[in-house]
Amino acid sequence: ETATHFFGVRVSRGGCERLVRDARRLLGPCRPLDELERAILGLWRSLGGRFGGEEARVTLEQAEWTGELQGSYYGLDAALDTLGAFIRSGARTPGLDGRDLLGNRIDALRAELATIIDGVPGQVTWLELAGKRGVMGASPVELGDLFRQRIFDRVPCVVLTSATLSGGPPRLTGSPGEDAHETPTEFAYLRARLGLDRGEDARALAMVELIVPSP
Repeated sequence: ETATHFFGVRVSRGGCERLVRDARRLLGPCRPLDELERAILGLWRSLGGRFGGEEARVTLEQAEWTGELQGSYYGLDAALDTLGAFIRSGARTPGLDGRDLLGNRIDALRAELATIIDGVPGQVTWLELAGKRGVMGASPVELGDLFRQRIFDRVPCVVLTSATLSGGPPRLTGSPGEDAHETPTEFAYLRARLGLDRGEDARALAMVELIVPSP
């Protein structure tokens, strides 16, 4: 669950509202911020109206983004784009003005919303509503490819340790350079979950497995 959260994308109503508050402290009163605030409220109200009021926990299918809900997303994206252009049009000293950071946050929020709403193969999108709080996100279904691409194929040496990685009696399996994945081990589920159990892969990683008994 932690890895799914780490590799996924989340957008919360609270996070959107914090962006507006931070922008007001930096920019003061301005029309683009007023429009953004209304657009944020409109999107979350539309989500509540589509999915049964203030309490909901549902899978957010791409096909749901039609009609009013689609319009509210387009309105929010346009408001973010307008605010971003407004920020970047002002005179400032590069590297000494918080506007650059604010502009990056706006770009990141637009990208996260697009990922959730447009959908990504291999990910499930979801929505949780609780009163005035809300969060939606896109989470990967299979983590193996992500672990291989972002960690195991990049980091020369990775150590995984936990009290719950395996089951069974203490045993040492494999050594660097061996095809240890060909031998069934207590770590079979973990290997499959993390994308390590690929006998057909010529780049199979060299692994050492060790179960240490409790002292």
